[in-house]
Amino acid sequence: MSLIKIGVSGLNAYRHALSVTGHNVANAGTPGYSRQEVAVGASIPQFKGFGYIGSGVQVEGVRRLYDQFLVDQTRADSSVYQEFASYRSSIEQLNRLVADERTGLGPAMDQFFKSLENAADNPSSIPVREVVIGDAKNLVDRFNVIHGRLDEQNNTLNGQLTSAVEQVNALAVAIAQVNDAIVSFAGDSVKAPPNDLLDRRDDLVNQLAELVDVSVTNVDGAYDVFIGSGQALVQRTVPNQLQVMDGLYDPSRKEIRFVSDTENLVLTRQLSKGGKIAGMLNYRTETLDKAYNQLGRIAMGFIDNFNRVHGQGLDIKGNWGENFFGALNTEQNRFARIEPAQTNAPPNDRRVAMTISDVSQLPAEEFVLNFPGPRPFNWEIRSSSTGEVLKEGAISQNFPETIEFSGMEIELLSGSFSAGDRFLLIPHRHAAKDIKLAITQPADLALALPIRAQTAFGNSGTGQISQGRVLDFNSPILQGDKQLSPPLIVVFNSPTSYSVFDNSDPLHPKSLDPPLENLPYAPGVDNELFSSTPGETLVRGFRGQVPFSPFKQLANQAEVTPGNGFNPQLLNFVSRDEQGQVIQRQQLRTEANESAFSMASRLSGLEGVQARAFTRVELSEFSNGRPPYSPPNSHQIWLNGVELTQDLVDVESPLWDNEVLRAVPPEINADFLANRINNNKDFQSAGIRASSDGHTLTIVDEAGRDVALEMRGDRAAPGFAGVGDGFKVSNAESYTMPLLQGDLKGQLSAFRGFDFETEGPFIWEFALPDGSQGQVVMNQKFETGPEWRQAMEEQVNKQLNGPGSAKVSIGPMGEISFKLYTQMSGWSTNDSEKLTIGGQLDITMEPGVEMSVQPPYGNVFPGQPEQKSSFLGLQFNMNGRPDSGDRFTIEWNTDTTGDNRNAFFMSALQTEKLLSSRDGGLSFNDAYGAMVQAVGTRTRQVQLGAESSFSVLQQSLNQRDAVSGVNMDEEAARLIEFQNAYNANAQVIRTAREVFDTLLQAFR
Repeated sequence: MSLIKIGVSGLNAYRHALSVTGHNVANAGTPGYSRQEVAVGASIPQFKGFGYIGSGVQVEGVRRLYDQFLVDQTRADSSVYQEFASYRSSIEQLNRLVADERTGLGPAMDQFFKSLENAADNPSSIPVREVVIGDAKNLVDRFNVIHGRLDEQNNTLNGQLTSAVEQVNALAVAIAQVNDAIVSFAGDSVKAPPNDLLDRRDDLVNQLAELVDVSVTNVDGAYDVFIGSGQALVQRTVPNQLQVMDGLYDPSRKEIRFVSDTENLVLTRQLSKGGKIAGMLNYRTETLDKAYNQLGRIAMGFIDNFNRVHGQGLDIKGNWGENFFGALNTEQNRFARIEPAQTNAPPNDRRVAMTISDVSQLPAEEFVLNFPGPRPFNWEIRSSSTGEVLKEGAISQNFPETIEFSGMEIELLSGSFSAGDRFLLIPHRHAAKDIKLAITQPADLALALPIRAQTAFGNSGTGQISQGRVLDFNSPILQGDKQLSPPLIVVFNSPTSYSVFDNSDPLHPKSLDPPLENLPYAPGVDNELFSSTPGETLVRGFRGQVPFSPFKQLANQAEVTPGNGFNPQLLNFVSRDEQGQVIQRQQLRTEANESAFSMASRLSGLEGVQARAFTRVELSEFSNGRPPYSPPNSHQIWLNGVELTQDLVDVESPLWDNEVLRAVPPEINADFLANRINNNKDFQSAGIRASSDGHTLTIVDEAGRDVALEMRGDRAAPGFAGVGDGFKVSNAESYTMPLLQGDLKGQLSAFRGFDFETEGPFIWEFALPDGSQGQVVMNQKFETGPEWRQAMEEQVNKQLNGPGSAKVSIGPMGEISFKLYTQMSGWSTNDSEKLTIGGQLDITMEPGVEMSVQPPYGNVFPGQPEQKSSFLGLQFNMNGRPDSGDRFTIEWNTDTTGDNRNAFFMSALQTEKLLSSRDGGLSFNDAYGAMVQAVGTRTRQVQLGAESSFSVLQQSLNQRDAVSGVNMDEEAARLIEFQNAYNANAQVIRTAREVFDTLLQAFR
């Protein structure tokens, strides 16, 4: 090979090197450009006999400085960073919105509650009330504004998703086109790689990776690009497309669909990793949706609780409080909480609504009601975020039907539900937008409570009663027209016991149904008067019966204490859970003649059961004989073995208080016996007390022990004027006689006669002491009141199973009742008469506890005891030390102007844990603080993620640029190097020409 050819080969090689280097310099700023260099090699040498002589240099190709691993790593790191960056740009806006005092909800809530406190301090001030309404309006506006900003963010995300999908589609087309060009070049005979096209394709893929996570496969020089869960966005030269579509349930929440010749599916969930689109979608599901739900739950808490508390109060005009905020469960709201899927099978006739039954139970999330099949009536509720099945069941298709779940009642009203149907449950999403202030006039603020208590004038004790609070606005006692139904009176039987009566007729208070009598009271501490447990029930047993005739104790026989006559019974208690399933069974067998005190003690040892007992005995119609006996027997009476008629004039005994009447009066009477009982220290310590109205002696044992009576005295002598010693005994039980047939028209009176014949017969029913039913039929005309009462008594007495007598009475409202009496009389000897009366049991049972009795008859409890609610829905507190006879009335509040009690209850809602009760409860401020903290924490996490991922990306870019990037200093040095080499090769050619010229000269 000639020296000229060698020089020419060098010139060509370094000319190309200079061109490639210049190309590098020109593309130093081109995105995705990879530095190139000329690959050269020695030409094939020629053999000259003495050895091989080189033939110069040849260009083998243009090499692309490229590391596939670094490119892939940079692409992946870029996708991660763009996801964080996209997420960050959105969440930082939300964080500023909810945390800023000028735009957040917290300051508005604090100001609203502060104005309520001011109203509680001055409830009669109209200007103060106006401030409350103004601050409430500001709070509502703040809810609406924050919700509106969330809507703006959602709309912005929809626009960004649309733009991003358009970019993805454009990039897919561009990649497919470059693939086509690369494959075309690969078909050339030269077989040299089109380096610039390869860089262009890699740059397009990198741009795509900034939008969505991609994986790339090189197939015969062409890229197949996959996204989501393996969907091919680009297949060699064929681009597929993404489409933005309305949400499956909600048109305002855009979804992304993948469309190809073989697939058409929603890809939103599969695009939640890597790239800007993932950042947008993750922000929406992880933060924006939660913000909607958390804000909405707080709004619903305000609506529900303020409407509830405000509705239990009275305004200045004495009217019930109207809704403070717009109603929670309006028809529009109920249907807006259900979003049917667009894929539900036709016809679109399904009507589904949601009623919020308990805001405190609502979790701050959304759910899907799914009908999975194969049968159309099977349903399940899944978490919208995790897909976990939380509840399942089946419908009977007998509409309407209700599914209860986490404080929601999902109402299936009508329609052709079928397998595959789905419904999104969004209890909170619209609540912050829908909250409205319903009250506009300051006088309409219900700052007062409808109940009040008053202390009777003349009470001798120091007992004090609160003004009360309402526990249940729907309680029957509050359903009267501006009056309690019924008004109540609290009467203290003793300093440690009280009873509550119906005070509709203040002159004749009567028992409630069920009775609340002989309730325990602890002096000197705070006592709640009523039950605070909804669902608590009470069963009242039979009162200890008076025997039809006393037991005769012969003086010459051994002492006998007669029993109280109670029969043995088996008491069964069943406890059920909220679903009605039995979780516990308990039994207790009572013994024959067992005292009510003993039974109450044993019953109170059962779980969920609390019993109390008391004994009440009345002695009346005392007679003191004037017989012809000489000497006459003293009229002697014993109570529980203690002689009440003992002469104490010269007796010094620690058993009696100083106030005791020591001399026995000529005639035994109720007042004297009450004094002896109340001044006996043993009786005092045992809780036995007595009272007298001058005619009737009432003895009460507050613990329910048996009351044993004994008397001795003279009997009536036939043929002689006067009566013997004695008295009548009753258990104080009044047996009511409801009118079954007839209309008395309010004209029946104890003081005048009545014509039962004209419009008769008149029929009354009553319960006999043994639990059986009796009946009185009146169809005669009577001239006087005593006549018709005597006729009634005769009918009642005929139906009694033994001796004894009934005494009929009529109340002020015309109600008929009777009491049973047994006569105790003297025998004019040392023989005596005895009887024992047992107590009465009240059994209180917790919610879910049921009671039954075997056998289905007896005289302790009825066979099928009726469990009646003991929950009045009111609560009053008492403290101090009331005296016996002290009274307190509970009635409707007729003066509301200065009453601030309901204002305090509304103000107290600020700190009550009214939300998220399943997780221990949150107050409104706690719930909003948790929302702000969650957004702030997530913001910081995303910021750190963005910063760290950016750092990682920069490292990857630096590593890639170290291999593929254009360094201007290096390229400048290479230009000088290649220029010098080019000049040197030109010198070789010049030298070869000179040698050639020299040779020519030599031959001339």
